[in-house]
Amino acid sequence: MEWERPDTSTLAPAEVMAYIRARCPWAAAHTHTSLQKYLLEETHELIAALDAHAAAGTPVTRAEVVAELGDVLYQVLFHAALLDAADGDDDGGEADGDGGGDSDGAAGDLPPATALRGEPAAPRAIDEVVAGLTAKLIRRHPHVFDSDGPVDLREVERRYEAVKAAERAAAGAAGEQPAHPTPGPGAVPPAGAATSDRAEQARASFASVPVTLPALTRAQSVLGRIDRLELPVPDAPGAQVEAAAIGAELFDLAVRAQAAGIDAEAALRGVTSEVEAAAIRAAAREPRGGERP
Repeated sequence: MEWERPDTSTLAPAEVMAYIRARCPWAAAHTHTSLQKYLLEETHELIAALDAHAAAGTPVTRAEVVAELGDVLYQVLFHAALLDAADGDDDGGEADGDGGGDSDGAAGDLPPATALRGEPAAPRAIDEVVAGLTAKLIRRHPHVFDSDGPVDLREVERRYEAVKAAERAAAGAAGEQPAHPTPGPGAVPPAGAATSDRAEQARASFASVPVTLPALTRAQSVLGRIDRLELPVPDAPGAQVEAAAIGAELFDLAVRAQAAGIDAEAALRGVTSEVEAAAIRAAAREPRGGERP
């Protein structure tokens, strides 16, 4: 198969991704599902780079942040290219499911070279991603794009929740299914229409917090929504089982961190890193096995 060599100096990032999908067997084999672990890994690597740059900003740490931002963007471009494939614009690979290559790109999991189309499909989904994000940013920031003066933080949060509630109502009117299933009838007994609407607003807001977030991060995200919804923070449920009791204690710590404006996950990461460094220093001082001479 002979391919025309593109002028790489003129290619936009989405066009580069289209060529990779068309000509790289590893990339052609991947699916939305098989790529998820890379998105998680790259996101956490970006967080680590951001922490390092915040702790000691140098040209080196800045360059690392730039590189990691690029890696996360690559994942966005990859998933957008897969959407193009699902629309029939790209014959390489599959759009959904668990098929495709593993993370190590083992030869047995890859399609034959003849499966590669060679010529890239026109990238379209990424334009939808960019346009959708732009519209959402403008819609959710009326205090920036539709305001005659500055707005305080509390009012910003109130308006943000109001915009999101309007979006959910519009989606419901259009017959769209919620991204996450909601509990069945009786989970939150309504005490009148207003109470029911408020419960539905809270349920929808909490459902938008991914369950895959680290536990402390998710707890603080839920607490942030409770605050924006102007709801009281419930007490963590008491429990006799030790695992549940520890969970309740951790939740109480998340409440303390939220009240103090502290990122509990970042605080724990920082202390854990200090413990790691202390353990390494101890290992350097101790003979093998920790036995003293």
